[in-house]
Amino acid sequence: YPQSEFVDKALFNRAKLLSAAGQPAEAALSFERVRLFSPKSEWAALSLLNAGQSFLDAGDEKRALDVAFNLLESYPTDPLRYEARYLIAQIRLRQQNPALALQELDRIVADRLQDPMSIKAGLLRGRVLYDMGRYQSADSIFHSLVNSSLASDSLAAASLYYGRVLHYRGDYAASNQIIKS
Repeated sequence: YPQSEFVDKALFNRAKLLSAAGQPAEAALSFERVRLFSPKSEWAALSLLNAGQSFLDAGDEKRALDVAFNLLESYPTDPLRYEARYLIAQIRLRQQNPALALQELDRIVADRLQDPMSIKAGLLRGRVLYDMGRYQSADSIFHSLVNSSLASDSLAAASLYYGRVLHYRGDYAASNQIIKS
C-alpha cells in the first residue's frame, strides 16, 4: 500500500511524542506497532531500537532486552545493530552483570573502526573495567580513546573521565595534561 510509509512515519512520530511527554511505556508499545504492522518498513529497525530504550526508561529491563535481541535477530545487517548491542550492554550493567556488558561492548569494538559508536562503546567499556577494578585495562582503553584522531562528544567525555580518574589517583600532572588536550 502506498500510504503505509506515511502510516509508519506517523506511528513513529506519535511514539516519539509519547516519549517526549514522559510516557515511555506507551511510547514503547507505539514503537513496537511500527515493526508489527510493517516489518519491512524503513522505520522498523529504528522503531525497535527506540522501543527498547523506551522500555528501559520505563524500568522494564526484560522487555527492553527482548526488543534489542529481536532487532539483532530480525535485522542482522542493519547499522543499528551496534546501537542495539550498546543498549544490551546498558541493560546488563543495570542488572549488575558487567561481564555480559563487556561481551556486547567487545562485539561493537571488534566490528568497527574509529567511529563515534566505537568511541561510545569504548568509553562505557573503560568505565565498566574501572568499576570492576581492572584499572590497567581501563587505563589502556582511555589512553587510546584520548589519543584518537576522531572528534566526538564521547571522546571529550572519555578525556574528562580519564582526567578525573588520574586526578583521583593523585597523578595531577597527567590529569592536567589529559584535560587540557
